[in-house]
Amino acid sequence: MREQHEYAKSVESELSKRGLRVELDASNETLGKKVRNAKASKVPYYIVLGKKEVEAQTLSVESRDNGPLGSLSTDDFIAKIEA
Repeated sequence: MREQHEYAKSVESELSKRGLRVELDASNETLGKKVRNAKASKVPYYIVLGKKEVEAQTLSVESRDNGPLGSLSTDDFIAKIEA
């Protein structure tokens, strides 16, 4: 779990450096509740980082408008949303 939090902090930092507004939900809620909260808040994109994503250094991304975008690198994600 610590690895996931550290990776999430590094992704948050990288996205912030690129001028993107980012909020990290490090609460003790279940994943399902965090996803529901993100959808209810109508955030344009939310990213889920689990063990697989940490090992592959990728992001599991979902768009409010387009649904799941799949597994992307941080750079690919940034390029996609800036396009």
